[in-house]
Amino acid sequence: MKKILIIILWIIPCIAPAQGISFEHGEWATALEMSKKEGKLVFVDAFTTWCGPCKMLSRNTFPDSAVGAYFNKHFINVKMDMEKGEGIALAQQYTIASYPTLLFVNSTGELVHKAVGFHTPTQLIELGQNANNPEKQIGAMDKQYASGNRQPEFLSRYLEALAAAYDPQSGIVANKFLATQTDFSTERNMDIIARYSDDALAPAFKYLVTHRSAFDNKYGQEHIDARIQGIFDQHLMLNPELTWPETEKLVRSTFPEDGVKRAAQFKMTWNRNREDVPGYLNAATEYYQKYSSDNPDELNEVAWIFYKNTNDKKYLKNALKWAEKSVQLFQSYANTDTVAAIQAKLGKKKEAITNAKKAIELAKASGEDYSQTQLLLNELEKG
Repeated sequence: MKKILIIILWIIPCIAPAQGISFEHGEWATALEMSKKEGKLVFVDAFTTWCGPCKMLSRNTFPDSAVGAYFNKHFINVKMDMEKGEGIALAQQYTIASYPTLLFVNSTGELVHKAVGFHTPTQLIELGQNANNPEKQIGAMDKQYASGNRQPEFLSRYLEALAAAYDPQSGIVANKFLATQTDFSTERNMDIIARYSDDALAPAFKYLVTHRSAFDNKYGQEHIDARIQGIFDQHLMLNPELTWPETEKLVRSTFPEDGVKRAAQFKMTWNRNREDVPGYLNAATEYYQKYSSDNPDELNEVAWIFYKNTNDKKYLKNALKWAEKSVQLFQSYANTDTVAAIQAKLGKKKEAITNAKKAIELAKASGEDYSQTQLLLNELEKG
């Protein structure tokens, strides 16, 4: 009997559950007091109840014994729902926009380190180690950067930390780092260019544009297309005072493979955004005279814009050609109605009546509202 008891006692410790992170459940002020008393940072799992990666952290990472051993020793651990109670104010205080956000805060509430997203046990331990390392803490690096540190290796570490935190400052720091480089072809520099650089006038962006095939092969054409377009759009948004010649130059340099066509096309958007109707009408006329389109919706849209914005017969004749081509490509209620409307403006009463009736028939068949076309038809038949 004694032997059996000894065996049972020996087995029990082996099957005891692993100890993961032990989270405190008091108020935020209490956590800060504990931080001050024990000389530890506060680790905050900033989560929401609807966040999938938050649930994965709680299910797969926080219960890990190695994670628990490290975090219970080095941090005061707190779970905080950012949409309830004190979490609402803390989400504003620490500018939390993505979940999960993992915060490391000192006893005065100052942010020391931060990361966003799901972390495996190994990744979370590494994150905790970085939070305790002054050379890798975002807070400490923020101060170094603000004081003027622009050493390449520091900027590289800083960028890595900012990127892990989804910090919008990443692009600015990436541009500063790349400005220190003479060889953009290294793996590290290509990666930074493809992921973070966002200065449309910087040499690094020019390198990206002129070495498209290398970046496409490494990161995928879809990703690089989106990056280039995003950087271009951001530059225009941040510089609304750009003149058309400056904008045209940017378009051609950003999209060298078809820059002339893109510039002609973008000129329409540029004038439309500025509500320059004459400029838009001229730009659209120039574009569609030089470049054909086989998109019926595109042709119908531009023809309708002309119908709504001008009575000039020169412009309306061009618009009618585009609307008629749209019908040839794929007849619908919308483009047949456009043809009728433009014909009416041009005084082509008989043709307009015929197409207005066709448009109404198409609308009835597709269940669309044709009340405006009916009004047009009534006016034509009355006159």
